[in-house]
Amino acid sequence: MPVHFGVHQTSPKDIHTLVIYGTFIDAPTPYELRLRRRHVCVIDVIKGKIRKLEPWDQMNSQFSFPKDVTGHDKHDHKLPQGWQRLIMKETQAIAVGVIDCHIHAAQFNQLGTNTDIPLMEWLTKYTFPEESAFKDPAHCTQTYTKLLSRLLRNATTTAVYYASNHLSSAKILAETAAAYGQRAYVGKTCSDQLVPDYYVETTKQSVAETEEFLQWVKGKWGGNTDGHDSREALVKAVITPRFVPTCSWELLKELGRLAKEYDAFVQTHVAESVDEVMLVAEQHPELQRDIKILEETGLLTDRTILDHCTHLSDTEVGEIVRKDAGIVCCPYSNMLFARSVVNVPRYYNPPPPPDGRFSIENAHPNLSLRKIALGTDIAGGPSPSMWVNMRLAIIQDRIPSFRNMSEYPEKDSPGVIKEPPTWLMTHTYTYHLATVGGAAIIGMSDLLGVFEVTRLFDAFLVDWAVEDGEQAFDIPAVVHRNETEEQWEERVRSGWERFVMGGDDRNIIQVWVNGKEVCRRTMTRA
Repeated sequence: MPVHFGVHQTSPKDIHTLVIYGTFIDAPTPYELRLRRRHVCVIDVIKGKIRKLEPWDQMNSQFSFPKDVTGHDKHDHKLPQGWQRLIMKETQAIAVGVIDCHIHAAQFNQLGTNTDIPLMEWLTKYTFPEESAFKDPAHCTQTYTKLLSRLLRNATTTAVYYASNHLSSAKILAETAAAYGQRAYVGKTCSDQLVPDYYVETTKQSVAETEEFLQWVKGKWGGNTDGHDSREALVKAVITPRFVPTCSWELLKELGRLAKEYDAFVQTHVAESVDEVMLVAEQHPELQRDIKILEETGLLTDRTILDHCTHLSDTEVGEIVRKDAGIVCCPYSNMLFARSVVNVPRYYNPPPPPDGRFSIENAHPNLSLRKIALGTDIAGGPSPSMWVNMRLAIIQDRIPSFRNMSEYPEKDSPGVIKEPPTWLMTHTYTYHLATVGGAAIIGMSDLLGVFEVTRLFDAFLVDWAVEDGEQAFDIPAVVHRNETEEQWEERVRSGWERFVMGGDDRNIIQVWVNGKEVCRRTMTRA
């Protein structure tokens, strides 16, 4: 199926209201997949927000559109001018778009390669040479265009990006994301030490260009007069020290100053791998650890995004909780480079439902993060798909319960585990992290993450039984006549789970950001 991208290519300019009828899916908690059947959603395309979301049979007749707007009526009534209608098939649903909280845009060309050595060596041998090529604007445009196309095809409606060290690269990335209609948080990466001469910055240059980027983004995409970014700006700037090893103390302090002055988001890598942790302790013998250093330099705030965090202590997690910072778990790259995983249910433990299906007995008794999300970590993670990383998050949650053969006493059978583990990570849990969790990380919990009136409409149309056969799996597209509510729910839950666990971009038909269509697949017939 051909795929079309960009607001101007896919979303008619004269449309101001979008009406969608069918099934809507979101995950308000890690334990709840919410299904809304036969609902009508009315979207203000200009403001990008949901105006109405109700069951069809409860729609208020006083609302300003004819009742037959869903197509239920057999008569062919014309829609009001500027309105557009979408009626879903029974094998389709509208779901909340996913938020990728950690992407190295300047590493996209090395995706799926060079995963054979430890992190610090990997950076020097492969990554710094790759990123240095982004001083060329043409190279930036070519690469970022491919990246945005790939992400939107996978329903990544919001992304948090590291560009390269170059100011021009960060600007081109921001402009490309905006042109494609994606919600983007973009950082010019800062590194003034431990980087090859052909790529390193001076401290003064790094600080000056970071401030210029903050001002440029604010001027181009909006902000109010007191220096704070507009909450709903499509593109925001993020202060981005790569990580402690490649940033001098002076640079970290100056970036901390800018973070306070501009009330800006901050992103950086923390406790990512064994070799990185050891290097930080060697560089900073008094403070020893990333979290202490970030706190001392003013970079640990309630707008800080901490990537990886696989080697944190409970004390450090406690400090993150107190500062209300956020953690981004990157399952694929963590397993490849970190030699550790983030024990998400230990630190993120919203109360489970009272029916006893879920247990948080392994949660830390005194620590509960408010913000934890997922990221692909292109290209440390070799897949640009959040769906792949959601599946790996489930596997990651089960790894600590694995047992080696040597752990069994001789009298035990290798197949016996006496205390069955409790696994909280399900496809619903990981989808919650990729939507609600991501919204919390970027300070948009009241605007994104779930479908509610007044929230921004960032969403996608999924079909788990694509008619032309071009999809990742095959299931019967059987819909029984006079289907009961229980039969409908079982069918939809099964179809959704199959998509999350085995589907891909071939099942994603349309994508919207801010109420505007940014990606569409068109059917082809033989």
